[in-house]
Amino acid sequence: MDMHSKIAQFFEGKEQFYPVHLETKYPRIFNRIMDLWGTLELEDYMGELMVDKRGGRQGFPPDVMNDILTLSRINGRVLELRSVRREENEDPWASALTRTSLAAEQIEFNMKGFARAIELGNDRAVKLFLRAGVRADEEGPGGWTPLIMAATLNKTSVAAVLIGAKADINIRDAQGYTPLHWAAFKGFPEVAKLLVEKGADVNAKSQLGLTPLMQATVWGHDRVVSYLLSKGARVNEADNDGLTALHSAISDGHVAVVKVLVAAGADLNAKSAKGITPAMIAQSRKNPAVLAILPK
Repeated sequence: MDMHSKIAQFFEGKEQFYPVHLETKYPRIFNRIMDLWGTLELEDYMGELMVDKRGGRQGFPPDVMNDILTLSRINGRVLELRSVRREENEDPWASALTRTSLAAEQIEFNMKGFARAIELGNDRAVKLFLRAGVRADEEGPGGWTPLIMAATLNKTSVAAVLIGAKADINIRDAQGYTPLHWAAFKGFPEVAKLLVEKGADVNAKSQLGLTPLMQATVWGHDRVVSYLLSKGARVNEADNDGLTALHSAISDGHVAVVKVLVAAGADLNAKSAKGITPAMIAQSRKNPAVLAILPK
């Protein structure tokens, strides 16, 4: 059997699996696949073939679709093998192919470009960087990593790509804040959910003793507060000054958050290092909406 040179090695001794149906019935598509073989572009093209996003296209016969799926799996494996970490003496920034591919995305092939791809939420560009060998935990100024940046910017899909590339889910910046701390601080429930589902520590503490729950409380992000509590965040955890989330919520007048915390069993009489309780703050602030929530 005559086999295309680009894929012959994958079917030696397994000629029965060679995509002869696709090659003979749809030669134009087959040749296009060969032109793109071993590239990220082929993944996108395969996706277009397998999913009719615009509607109205006649589907492929089962034998042809099976050939497409076979080639898709092999190409995915080729890309996966290429993405395995290079030897330490190799420079991931030396890839001319990646540089060219990123140029098409109007993104430079350097750390600034990597940050830009994350900022734009450009999953495709982020994957190009990772497949070139750039580390998913590449550290920037202040200890910020790609995952911390994605969490801070509410780029859920990019965060998922980075996690898939083995980014450390609980990595910390220079102040000890994790990606979940930042997602909570910014009030991004979807990113927070992704991080928690992938193993983020809901009770991780920064150098100041702040937890993600406290971070969400600071800006009144009640949805994130509720979610974190539902996933085991300790409602009465205190920071280095002995202050709890309820201290902060009452002090800042975040009524919705106060309501959630009280319902979760927050202690009104928890004393800070200076002996101040949430109840004392409430009496001092005299916020009627807050006072109405607190137990009499």
